[in-house]
Amino acid sequence: MLDAILLDSDTSAAHLFDSVSSSAVVINSGTSRSGANSLRITVQSAQVTKNIGSNVGSLNVAFGWQPSVLAAPGSLGLLEFLDAGSAQVAIKVLADGTVQAYRGAGITLLGASSPGAINPAVYQHVEVSVTISATVGTVDVWVNTSNHVLALTGQNTKNTANTTVSGFEILGPWTATHDFCDIIWKDSRINDRRVECFVPSGAGHYTQFTPSAGSNWSNVNEVPPDDDTSFNSSTTAGQIDSFAHGALAAAPLSIDAVIVQVRAKNTVTGSGSIAPFVRSGTTDSPGPGVALNTSYQDIAHGVYTTDPSTSAAWTTSGVNAADIGYKKTV
Repeated sequence: MLDAILLDSDTSAAHLFDSVSSSAVVINSGTSRSGANSLRITVQSAQVTKNIGSNVGSLNVAFGWQPSVLAAPGSLGLLEFLDAGSAQVAIKVLADGTVQAYRGAGITLLGASSPGAINPAVYQHVEVSVTISATVGTVDVWVNTSNHVLALTGQNTKNTANTTVSGFEILGPWTATHDFCDIIWKDSRINDRRVECFVPSGAGHYTQFTPSAGSNWSNVNEVPPDDDTSFNSSTTAGQIDSFAHGALAAAPLSIDAVIVQVRAKNTVTGSGSIAPFVRSGTTDSPGPGVALNTSYQDIAHGVYTTDPSTSAAWTTSGVNAADIGYKKTV
């Protein structure tokens, strides 16, 4: 399991997360670690929630975080690991930079780091790993990859009737400017990673949907998406649109995955579904079809951890040359 929030693909937090609690949560331009978009929260306990699509016993969540100041946290914390909306484990950060881990949303303190683990007014990479158990639960927190500030074992991290988590919540721990970027989750160690986002920049191998006007690629390259203003449509199962896109800004040491995000709706009577799609070399690789609603939605991501053409890890040239797109499955 691996996925990420593609913050550069939209300007609406409500499109990218499953719930957004406040207008104090926005997608802000130019304030990530790389100068791209950040998730900005400016009010204490304002929050976003992301459901991961499954129930897992262990989960890692990582992100870049820059708090403008450090202050006393509110009743909620910085990050919560959720079981159907209820917190199993919560992470808080105190005014002196101490990181605390709690069972539930602040119910029972499990352990704390030394002061100074987190600093204000600078980006740091934070990764939290939890395992849910009544007896052998674990909580680990790393700052800037190698600084293992909290390592708890043999804990009761089970706050609900289940020993799983199904999502997570990122919060503004106090009223200040909190910028988050490179938000990733995985079922194992993540380390520091960058999320780079591209929109279509030209026609790819397939141009089978009907454009509302102009060229197919230019109907789906807006940030934010303009929904019914420009679009491509199809009533024929099996049809594909694929697109060229920009090149990676630099050649990374490794590439964890190519993630395809599709925004679509069903416009005809009866069911309709669409799948994320990648074409690498001469190999077509559609993901599973996702049933559509009659209003626009960002469907479940297509996550490609290896190059479909080689079945090996992605290379920079492989990513740059691949087509991205979608396939109508029903």
